[in-house]
Amino acid sequence: MKTIQKMYEHLDWANQRIFKTLQSIEGENQEIWRLFSHILHAEKIWITRLRGMDCSQLPIWSESDLEI
Repeated sequence: MKTIQKMYEHLDWANQRIFKTLQSIEGENQEIWRLFSHILHAEKIWITRLRGMDCSQLPIWSESDLEI
């Protein structure tokens, strides 16, 4: 489980860097934000599965406000 924790910490670090980079891009590109949101939702599903919890009701293509 220690390896998974380290991987999660790295994933969180990388997601925050991506988020900051996307914020710095001029102009709005909704498709980029939609795809990044999808990636974050997919990661949440995998983390939920790793915890042995039910993820069947979690959205994969949900429109959401991204705040990190």
